[in-house]
Amino acid sequence: SLRRRTVLVETFRGRSTGDSPGAVGRALLARDRAEGLGLDVAFVVDDPSVEVPRGGRVVVRRSAAWHHAMCSAGAYVTNAAAPYWWHKPDGQVQVQTWHGTPLKRIGEDRGPGDFNTWRHRRHVARQAAAWDVMVSQSPFCSRAYRSAFGYDGRILDSGYPRNDLLRSPEADAVRSDVRRRLGVAPDQRAVLYAPTWREYLGTRDAKPLLLDAERVAAALPGTHVLVRGHYNSIGQADVFVGHPWVHDVTGYPDVADLFLAADALVTDYSSVVFDYALTDRPIVLLTPDLEQYRDVERGFYLDIEEIAPGPLVRTTDEVVDVLGAGDDRAAGRASFRERFCPWDDGGASGRVVDYLLDALA
Repeated sequence: SLRRRTVLVETFRGRSTGDSPGAVGRALLARDRAEGLGLDVAFVVDDPSVEVPRGGRVVVRRSAAWHHAMCSAGAYVTNAAAPYWWHKPDGQVQVQTWHGTPLKRIGEDRGPGDFNTWRHRRHVARQAAAWDVMVSQSPFCSRAYRSAFGYDGRILDSGYPRNDLLRSPEADAVRSDVRRRLGVAPDQRAVLYAPTWREYLGTRDAKPLLLDAERVAAALPGTHVLVRGHYNSIGQADVFVGHPWVHDVTGYPDVADLFLAADALVTDYSSVVFDYALTDRPIVLLTPDLEQYRDVERGFYLDIEEIAPGPLVRTTDEVVDVLGAGDDRAAGRASFRERFCPWDDGGASGRVVDYLLDALA
């Protein structure tokens, strides 16, 4: 039978306790401490040494306890697809936060390939049918979900829980703390480089398309480069971290902390562009393979050249030039935020918690 007070929280299949499921889990624990609700909030981890929030219970992925929790928890909050073998138990509440507003096509909207086989599409359709609610960042995001997953269930116009920190009164204190831990002095600049995953290329093959982080650090005195590989390519950062001012932050638990620490973002086709926009700091898109990625590999939901909240460039030298010049893109970022993150007001986790507690009542 279901344990109605147990909420199972899983981020990137246990690789982290961050992102939106982690934010919801922490908000549940805070509500439980304040109101004495008797909740059992369990965090799935791949590695037992991963730290979970105070008051949370550790469940190691693939263990007997995990299998039991998957089948008995009153609610399951995740940001990715569940395992192929899993069938949702009757009465369980499933919250799908996903892991970013899609710029590149996902799910059913992708072209043919490893991730769009008949078997995978059938799995996605079965998964989507199990979701009681999806958590959305914007009206655009909601439309993409419905198209990509064939999803016709409820969508919560909540904003992304992982972005609450960016709107929090604690944001400045977190920024100072993270920068101190990374060795970035108050008078120095930190540039976050967060490329997306290019499944059509191996890590080494992708290197020419990626930012030469050492060159940026060398060309812009007093600038640290924080390299954040995609969760599907852990180890990606290894190919270009070998400079004292270049830091591999791929394994850092919560990307929102890095957004706060960074003074500028360099990315390409990643959904982080929709989140980092909330900081109102400069964004540069390094897109040397734009035509290949757009026309051959994945395709986009939007015209990236039209909507980009910062300049599109093709070389590391151009990135250096943009970062070295003044910032004149504030107006463009403001309209981008209005369109793509209108609900990110700092209260998203609370709205998801309200939904969960109602559903479990």
